[in-house]
Amino acid sequence: MKLNSVTARVTLWFTLTMTIIVVVVIVFMIIIGRSVVVDNAESVLIRTVEDNVGEIDYDNGVLDINEITLYRRNVYMIVFNDKKEIICGASSSPFEGDREFWNRVVRKVEIDGEPSYVYDYFVPNKNGNIWIRGITTQSNARPIAKILLIVSLVLLPNMVIFSAVGGWLIARQAFKPVRTIVSTVERINDGNDLKARIGLKKGPNEIMQLAMAFDHLFGRLEASFESEKRFVSDASHELRTPTAVILAECEMAKKEENSPSEYADSIEVIERQAKRLSALTNKLLTLARFEQGTRKVAFEVANLSDLTNIVCDELADLHTGSIKMQKEIEDAVFANVDVALMTRLVQNLIENAYKYNKENGEVKVSLRRNGPNCVLSVSDTGIGITREEQQHIWERFWQADSARTSEFGSGLGLSMVKQIAEAHGGVVSVFSEPDKGSRFSYTMKCAENGKKISENNALEAEVK
Repeated sequence: MKLNSVTARVTLWFTLTMTIIVVVVIVFMIIIGRSVVVDNAESVLIRTVEDNVGEIDYDNGVLDINEITLYRRNVYMIVFNDKKEIICGASSSPFEGDREFWNRVVRKVEIDGEPSYVYDYFVPNKNGNIWIRGITTQSNARPIAKILLIVSLVLLPNMVIFSAVGGWLIARQAFKPVRTIVSTVERINDGNDLKARIGLKKGPNEIMQLAMAFDHLFGRLEASFESEKRFVSDASHELRTPTAVILAECEMAKKEENSPSEYADSIEVIERQAKRLSALTNKLLTLARFEQGTRKVAFEVANLSDLTNIVCDELADLHTGSIKMQKEIEDAVFANVDVALMTRLVQNLIENAYKYNKENGEVKVSLRRNGPNCVLSVSDTGIGITREEQQHIWERFWQADSARTSEFGSGLGLSMVKQIAEAHGGVVSVFSEPDKGSRFSYTMKCAENGKKISENNALEAEVK
């Protein structure tokens, strides 16, 4: 057992505490034992003498000495007449004050070098007064003291040993789950296997909570690492295509036989792919800032109706094809939002509706109050999303198979929508049917009033 382990320290502390208690108890028992020796010797002496006093009897005016017990309980009895002459009993060795009689007082004397006690009892009687003297040694009660001392010296040290062993076993059993936790953590660290779990079935409540917290942490770490691995793989795939196109166009531009129009086409392709790379990089940077907590949300009470109208008008001007936009925006809907982030959320949802719509399709944007909440809905008449695919659409770089060929799809738009929604304490959901279209809804708390949104406020999302 290592002395620097918690089990050893607990056991040592427990043992030291019990040792101190035992030492104190032994000292206390010794002190009490001494007092018991004295008190018990005196009480035995007094009781024996007084028992004899009760047995005194006279036969025709003559003391019947046969009724007196001259030796009992290690007490010697001597009977004196009124002249202090011995009537019966064994005379003791001389001691200081042996001719003095103190009625019913215990005296401590020394007889032949041994501490002793003397107790005299005066018995008046018309047939002649007598004195009954009892003498006993101080060691009369030592058997009891010895028993107390033996019990103290044998039982109490054994209690220390028992307590130390018991404390060690209890501490070892209590910290057994901790060793399981450490073993699992080391196994994960050595084998880089984040799928391992502690799975503690029983133990102290605190240790069970610790094990559950670790399992939850391992689960989050596993999900995070899997997400990062998938992110790196997908990001490499998304970045590789525009990079390859730019390099190919550069190689073509190096050829001397190219005409000015061919040079212009190459520059246009390079510019388009560079913008695509820039947009992808900005989106990745925004997501990274959200996850790292470096992108702070600047809340302010703003007019969502103005914000949504401005974004709708801007995107309708950009998309002048066959897809039409329909707006149903309730006036003066206010909420506590980060204007730039909320602009990005509305923009991504509408862009998504345009991107995956059909020819001659429709994009419908609505904003309304629903009790204490405000609900933004963006629906399209596009390709739709299967039920199996809907659980993945919020993941970074994920796109439905039918949308993989989209030139402008990065797979980050909806992931950003979810991040922004959660940052505002809102909920975003989707309802979709394949070949019929999709409806994305965002719900959050309304506010009473706020500032008016200008076009410049909404355009900040493009800069940040």
